[in-house]
Order: sequence, then structure tokens, then C-alpha cells
Amino acid sequence: MIVVEGDLLSPLPATLRGAVDLVVANPPYLAAAQLASLAPDVRDHEPLVATVSGPTGLEVPARVVEEALAWIRPGGWLFMETWPGQTDDLLALLSAHYAEAASTPT
Repeated sequence: MIVVEGDLLSPLPATLRGAVDLVVANPPYLAAAQLASLAPDVRDHEPLVATVSGPTGLEVPARVVEEALAWIRPGGWLFMETWPGQTDDLLALLSAHYAEAASTPT
């Protein structure tokens, strides 16, 4: 197994562009204003970079949606975690870039 660290898909070798079958992402997806409402065990102990995406919460998920396009082969899949209040906006973003987009309840 190889473990790499980097910004989203940037550490992947260029030879994988357009050849990846599956991208699974759990990006930070909370808006900065939501931080105060999180459970103390999350708010006080999880790194902000792992929970807060930016002012709207869609900043990092939008980057995943856009950047994954170059890596996923035709017929490949992108799976991404989000929170229920963001589903419609994320589906709209996905639909603008991908032939099919759907959500599943948790």
C-alpha cells in the first residue's frame, strides 16, 4: 500500500488521469457559521481543516467535483459525503458536471 499526502487529487501520478474507476471523498463540508452548533467532541477536537469548508460549506466539495472530472474514466464514479442541508446544492453542482447525479439517505 502507498500512502500519499496532498491537496485533494494533486498527489496522484499524472499517468492515472482519466483512468480512475472510483473517487471517494469525505471533504470538509460545513459552513464556518455552523462550527458553533457542532457537538463539543467534534467542535473542540476535530481539526478545522477537516470540518469547515468555508463560508458556504461548498468550497471544498466544489473543488472535488471539478477536479475529479480529469481523473475519472468514462463510466467511473465519484462518491462524496455531505450533510443533508447541502444535498440539493451539491446535486446541482454535480449535475452541471456529470451525466448522472444522485444522493442516498444516510
